[in-house]
Amino acid sequence: MTSSRTLHLAAELAPGAGDRPGPLSAAAGTAPART
Repeated sequence: MTSSRTLHLAAELAPGAGDRPGPLSAAAGTAPART
């Protein structure tokens, strides 16, 4: 559940992180499919 929260925060802090390389992108890749 923590990963989901982190993803939410990351998405809010850096929208489109999935397209941008970096720690945020890596976290999103490891986390389950975001809805």
